[in-house]
Amino acid sequence: MQSAYDKYLSSLPKLSGAASAEFVPGVSHIALSGGEASGAVSANTVMPAPAAAYDIPSGYTAVGYQDGILLLEKNGLYGYYLESGRWLTDPVYSEAFAFSGGLAVVGSGGCYGAVDTAGNLVIPTVFSALSDCVSGVLTAGRGNSFVLLAVSE
Repeated sequence: MQSAYDKYLSSLPKLSGAASAEFVPGVSHIALSGGEASGAVSANTVMPAPAAAYDIPSGYTAVGYQDGILLLEKNGLYGYYLESGRWLTDPVYSEAFAFSGGLAVVGSGGCYGAVDTAGNLVIPTVFSALSDCVSGVLTAGRGNSFVLLAVSE
């Protein structure tokens, strides 16, 4: 039995030296050894299923995808990139996580904060620990002290 994705997969060029990475629901990341491929596929291509393939910036690796926002990494720095081809946040964070409840936890130098889906740093990177946003609440810590942060919409 054919799946809804078979017609998209069969239209992709055959790749030699291709290796797949972590699969995130709704996206397949393809990395090519040597950056060469036959057809129109570039060195790094992300294909949100079931849609047409689109390129990510050269040298970056897609490590996550959710609701049209890609989490990309290069040289240990992470940023969020939109399917439209523009950066939501520049790749300046040494740690970054998937969006949850409209926020994504980001970190640098062991300090954590959060960005929203518009790319704004809405919680400054001053906490030693920060949880995902669940039902509009995050747990933030500094040293041995923890507080609950309520997100207003």
